[in-house]
Amino acid sequence: SVHGTLATIALKASPHVSLQRNIRLGVAAGGMFLLVGAGYMALRALGIGPAGSLLASGAIAENERVLVADIASPTGDATLGTAVTEALRTGLAQSDAIVVLQQATLTDVLRRMEKPDSTPVDFAVAREIATREGVKVLVDGKLVKLGGQFILTLRLVSSRTGEELARFRETADDERDMLPMGDRITKDLRGKLGEALRSVQGAPPIEQVTTPSLDALKKYAEGLRRADRGDFEGGIALFEQAVDIDTAFAMAYRKMGVEYGNHGFATKAAEYAARAFRHRSRLSDPERLTVEISYYRNGLQADSAAARRAAEQLLDIQPKNRVAMNHLVLDHFGHRQFVPAESLLRRIREIDGWSAVTFTNLVAAVAHNRGPGAADSVLAEYRRAVPDDPELPGWTAGIAWRAGRQDSAIAVFSL
Repeated sequence: SVHGTLATIALKASPHVSLQRNIRLGVAAGGMFLLVGAGYMALRALGIGPAGSLLASGAIAENERVLVADIASPTGDATLGTAVTEALRTGLAQSDAIVVLQQATLTDVLRRMEKPDSTPVDFAVAREIATREGVKVLVDGKLVKLGGQFILTLRLVSSRTGEELARFRETADDERDMLPMGDRITKDLRGKLGEALRSVQGAPPIEQVTTPSLDALKKYAEGLRRADRGDFEGGIALFEQAVDIDTAFAMAYRKMGVEYGNHGFATKAAEYAARAFRHRSRLSDPERLTVEISYYRNGLQADSAAARRAAEQLLDIQPKNRVAMNHLVLDHFGHRQFVPAESLLRRIREIDGWSAVTFTNLVAAVAHNRGPGAADSVLAEYRRAVPDDPELPGWTAGIAWRAGRQDSAIAVFSL
């Protein structure tokens, strides 16, 4: 046949198309593949093109703070957006490349802005908070329901200019796929921000770190908001509902322990810290170490050395982790080590801005180190940074009184 003749001629014309040549061609093709792959990785490292990370391009710095705005719920389920927002914050908080502002921090800033604690942190409010706190990048998103499907769109935005830096989109077939969807889009975000690919791919899924139950996560997320706004009983009731749904929900147990401890219920705090500790194996390393800090600090058999080691390990993983730094501040105070406490508090302030706790603790550390009068310098720093804080007169008077200037303290309230 014609085809058979042509094949024979081709074979005779190319007698050296041998195994050796095939190997050479394969090596060349492999080399080209590696070259293309290396080029892609180089572009990503340099922050060039769609593969570029914000860290590599200089848009953000290492361990940059990131604010996640509230995701509004689709019509018909007021709690779904809250749960998705918490899932995103939890997923991003596993990163060793960024620091995510948590709900408690946002609530504290809203108070300083003289806004109600219940104010939704939508894009406009999130941008205002970011501007006040010096946060360069925020995550804004939208969740819509089309038929039975859910579509989540997120964008990274420069808080200073409003410029969109990147956009991501994921779909969930139904509510059962909501947490896996959040996990997929969060990992895309972490890669774009600049985290190492191996770290992103090796991170446990959100449903493992939190809970595989969307209903339990809804209760937990709403409980966080209630508790951080001062509604202790409302928060605890929602956390209880969350662990009734998922009895291994370590993060919910830990938060209950923290809330009970903050309100003087030491036995309850120890009980829930122990429950979280029993289920810590399902957590990411940062969350596991956070649970260990609570357990060793508040447990029935407290171990301050073990709590300190857990905090130090957590700082090794996440150098700007506020839970770890706050614990070490308390540890330094407990041992009357006010110099390292002051140093650590100033680091917290630089990373996470001012909060009432940071301010009052720094005042105490400075007063112990250099005398009550030296606390005036801390007050001056705070006043420049947060001039509209309604608590300023009380703090001004308190510091003056402690420094022995009773007339000045009284005069604050005579104006």
